Amino acid sequence: DGKSNVKFTWIAIATRKGYENPQNPSELLSPNFDDQLDKVLFNENELDKSAAPVWWDGEKLNFSPVPLKPIVR
Repeated sequence: DGKSNVKFTWIAIATRKGYENPQNPSELLSPNFDDQLDKVLFNENELDKSAAPVWWDGEKLNFSPVPLKPIVR
């Protein structure tokens, strides 16, 4: 009759044409990336804590406080 109580989950993984050899930023491949990201993403209902900073300087992802003065290149 086409009914079942079996739970089923799936995921599709593919390579987009033109992106066969992507250049991944070194920050994403860093062994401590997950730990750093966990400090950025947290439960905002915990009012006694603050998230760690994360920002892009145009070349790399930074997990340090944003400079008070603009970066001149």
